[in-house]
Amino acid sequence: MLYATLPSSIDAACPMKATDVFTNVRKSFKSQPRRSQVSIFSRVSSQRLFAGKKMGVHKRLAFSSKDAAGKEARKAQHVACDGSRCPFARVALGTVESKFDAEYSSDAVWTINNRRYDLSSFVDQHPAGKLAILLGRGRNCTELFESYHSLAGDAPRKILERYYVGDAQPGDPDHEQLFDWDSTPFYDACKQRVIEHFADGRSYKAPPGKWLWLAAATSAFVISLHGFLTGCWWSLIALPVSYWLGPSSLLHDGMHWSLTSNARLNVVLAYLGSCHMPVLAWLHQHVIGHHSYTNIHLRDPDLEHFNGKGEASVLEMGGDGGGEAFYGFRLHPKDSWRPTYAGWKGWLAVMAPLTTVFPSLFESQDMIVHKNFMGSCQWSAADERLYTLARSVILGVAFVAPLALFWSTPLKALAFATAPFLLHGAIYYVFSQVSHVNDDCLEQHAPMGEWAEMQVRHAHDWGSEAPLWTGLSIGLNNQIIHHMFPQVDSSHYSSLRGVIRETCEEFDIPYKLHPNLWTALRAHVNVIYQLNEKEINAPTSAVVSSGVP
Repeated sequence: MLYATLPSSIDAACPMKATDVFTNVRKSFKSQPRRSQVSIFSRVSSQRLFAGKKMGVHKRLAFSSKDAAGKEARKAQHVACDGSRCPFARVALGTVESKFDAEYSSDAVWTINNRRYDLSSFVDQHPAGKLAILLGRGRNCTELFESYHSLAGDAPRKILERYYVGDAQPGDPDHEQLFDWDSTPFYDACKQRVIEHFADGRSYKAPPGKWLWLAAATSAFVISLHGFLTGCWWSLIALPVSYWLGPSSLLHDGMHWSLTSNARLNVVLAYLGSCHMPVLAWLHQHVIGHHSYTNIHLRDPDLEHFNGKGEASVLEMGGDGGGEAFYGFRLHPKDSWRPTYAGWKGWLAVMAPLTTVFPSLFESQDMIVHKNFMGSCQWSAADERLYTLARSVILGVAFVAPLALFWSTPLKALAFATAPFLLHGAIYYVFSQVSHVNDDCLEQHAPMGEWAEMQVRHAHDWGSEAPLWTGLSIGLNNQIIHHMFPQVDSSHYSSLRGVIRETCEEFDIPYKLHPNLWTALRAHVNVIYQLNEKEINAPTSAVVSSGVP
């Protein structure tokens, strides 16, 4: 049995919702002994499965294999997951062998612009390290390749052609035609001007000032952690704020390879900032899912956090047989409205602070219990031990320790065990959601054209002219530049904003900008109001217009 986590299109002809298919399969999967799990997946080998479990990061396609090929399949799967000396390599690489055709049944390939490349022999030579290149193995990684090599000229393409092995055909799991990559005049102009901007030899990685900022914030986090463990009340605010400014930024920037040209250092720093979310989950949900398919319905995991689709949502509870729960609010007009969403104000207040609790506690324990990620990447015994140890330490320090240390004063114990999670969650929600769920940002043009144009249209920057806001938001107030050039550190956004804005005007693409966080937040809440308020949606359950199809 071979299966791959591939961001494939959902078959429109499928009479059953993909989220429902996955939910039903996963429940059956959990209830079966490990020896029988393969056959369960083979029953739905023809279905394209949207990963409704956990934030909907990918579509999943199951491939059946004959018993005679079992040994070869296990060998191939091991090879596909092996590629780094990192202890979590087989997990963090996020690649599971896929069986494209008879000729390449035991070799995972990289699919870029629907052309397949076997880069296995090039992995060790990749300038950004093994982890970066292996993220694209076994899937269509066109958007990853194009965005992360946007400033590298023609060299990457010339290297690719040495390893060409064939084309992905329409209907193949790795074939995509979501964006037009044959003609990209807007992105080409942006790339050329950004290259010229750094033509004087300046690096687009983090400058000394950024490193000082990160060092100060991380040091403040360490001091706050000491205060937290010794019962200082001020640490309830200082700990989550300093963690956001320091370690959270390390995870985000490190896994975009924007901090430094040293590939190993990027990965190490990212792991230091992974207390609130496992690196494996971050790579799939943010780097691959959100960045490749920003605001695209059933493709962007950030749209699935709060809609109450059973296990796809932050609370991960209460789902009925159809995968819908009693809570939540929708973030996209293509999600059908239901009466539960009339209570969106209360659920927004409850679920936004839980944005950190879910990946840090629930998603992590789910990965440990089931020894895989989203039912796919199986762990080795060593992976399981190391990951369990790491997450246990985090859970012990952040949650168990305050309960044990301050048990004699229950209210204090409860406050210390919950307040840092909730405050960090609120910060996380505001800065990660406000720029994309905003005025005229929700898939408001069709059909899809240039990927870069989509990124501009699906984001609404705010406070970009204030360096302080860029620092406090860890660069998330400049989503347009960040998504187009993820390898560029956020400290360069202010000098690049004019370049990108002028290019947008030249191509008649709206560059949207709120003056500050307050106006951006008000617009964000108004979009949620328009999508969920009963008086607007209940009579017809119609899709909200406001520029959205």
